[in-house]
Amino acid sequence: EGGRVECLRVGVFRKEFLEDFPIDPEAVDILLADLEKTLKFFVEIEAKKKVDDCTNFQEILDECRSKLERLKLGNTADGQVPDQPGRVLWREEPLIYHLDVGAMYPNIILSHRLQPTAMVTEDFCAACSYDPEEAKCQHRMKWKARNDLFKATKSDVQQIRAQLEGSTTQRYEYKDYRGAIRRVTYNELPEADKAKQLIDRVKFFCQKAYKKLKTSHEEVREDIICQRENSFYVDTVRNFRDRRYVFKGEVKKWTKEMKKWEGTDNLAAIRNALDMMALN
Repeated sequence: EGGRVECLRVGVFRKEFLEDFPIDPEAVDILLADLEKTLKFFVEIEAKKKVDDCTNFQEILDECRSKLERLKLGNTADGQVPDQPGRVLWREEPLIYHLDVGAMYPNIILSHRLQPTAMVTEDFCAACSYDPEEAKCQHRMKWKARNDLFKATKSDVQQIRAQLEGSTTQRYEYKDYRGAIRRVTYNELPEADKAKQLIDRVKFFCQKAYKKLKTSHEEVREDIICQRENSFYVDTVRNFRDRRYVFKGEVKKWTKEMKKWEGTDNLAAIRNALDMMALN
């Protein structure tokens, strides 16, 4: 049994492509309230310095506060996020801080030429101009899907939904697009909030009735991987994998260097070896 990976969004992401970030103003308010405490924690605990020794502490504090205040307002003309009331839209080029190449299983991607745009269907292949060539460019890959299912049956869920829709006394807090909080019935909630309330009720029912929340179900699926698709994604993964091997080799090299200088008075060489290990 291997590790489990949750995929939130499928696609190829690059730092020069604009991305939309829905910002929760209430979460930003929490950051603002704890901002000074957070900066003091970094200076005193992590950097092991005194706040009085920082000549520009107030300047950095004001700069961070200003950026967070701007974040609350958004930077787009429409402002609000259509399907997420109460949130504002911030659009900018993303900052990619870390790419975990090992968790991408690069060897599997390279051996099957896996990439988002290469996942095709029978209908797509039937309309392709290369289809008469005995579908040589089709690579059929079997894989095992593991699904976590609630213990509640379909009839249980239907009964719970009917109870929620038929209740006129139960009220739920709902924040509209103006930020005002209203108490409404289940039927007056947006679809996303309805689904959330239904899932919460199903979870409670499963714990009560079955003493267990979920059960796992595995099934073998088969997908078609087009081998004629542009190999940009595959080539990128290959380059990252090869670069990762180079970095791992550098870490081993400088680990040996550090051990060689351990126990000596050459602090500069030890510091340099530690810096090179951190760099790689």
